[in-house]
Amino acid sequence: MSSLSKSKKFIFSVTTLILCLFVLSGVTLALFTSKDDGKIGINVTSGKLKVDIVDVNDNTLVGDVLEFVSTKNNKVCLFEPGATFHTQGFKIKNSGNITMNFYISISQDEDFNDEKLKAAFDFWVTTDPNDPTKTIDLLSYKGSLAKDETSEIYYLVAHMKQSAGNEFKNQVFTGVGITVNAVQGNVDL
Repeated sequence: MSSLSKSKKFIFSVTTLILCLFVLSGVTLALFTSKDDGKIGINVTSGKLKVDIVDVNDNTLVGDVLEFVSTKNNKVCLFEPGATFHTQGFKIKNSGNITMNFYISISQDEDFNDEKLKAAFDFWVTTDPNDPTKTIDLLSYKGSLAKDETSEIYYLVAHMKQSAGNEFKNQVFTGVGITVNAVQGNVDL
């Protein structure tokens, strides 16, 4: 076998090997860069969860002190045994850009820490302070609001038990309020 024929075979082998490498790299590149219109994968979206408590005119109430008024004549209250009072109406507003679920709870801070005073009152949330059937069961209640949506009107109601007597005469109490906890809703955006 001549050396010319060996060198031709060698050149042909090297050329074939280089072509195989190009083809292999081209197939690999095509595999990782090809697109399919029927996308497979996860599309991740984030949103902003923002909840507000507003009055009936959509003015924020967060940080404000709501006064109790009589359920009978809407005058500012003077608590006495057997009396029932409610706050002005408030609504929950979804100011974020995603659907949210919310839960309402009655909160009591350190200003309302007298156990006898706590025992003298019942508190609840309602949609109509004059209709006891509109009381909301806070343990099972879950509201849901789409973005830019506002809830119905709620009221915080306080009833001083008849058994309280006059032992709290001339006392002032603060520290009872509404807390709204919100989580992202499980509704499609």
